[in-house]
Amino acid sequence: MRDYEILKNLFATSLNSETSSNLNHYLLVPIFSKDYSEFLIRSEYFKVFSVKSIPYFLDDESYDELFNVIKQLQKLIDARRIPKDKVLKEIDRRSKK
Repeated sequence: MRDYEILKNLFATSLNSETSSNLNHYLLVPIFSKDYSEFLIRSEYFKVFSVKSIPYFLDDESYDELFNVIKQLQKLIDARRIPKDKVLKEIDRRSKK
């Protein structure tokens, strides 16, 4: 299968959805800064499948940069996540009604 066919099957619901203009999936893309124009073209291609391409540059730290990107993403996710104790208190509160 070619990549278009694979992506079409993976993200078929996004293609058929009325909300397909929303980007529901994310793709970390390793690139060199000299290839940024190519990245922009490819990111437009992935938008068709509701995929947002997120570049990380290999120029200075090679694939070690991916570790830094993932650490930053984890911090952002943790900051937005509701603390577990608040969730448990809310469950307790609602179950007592």
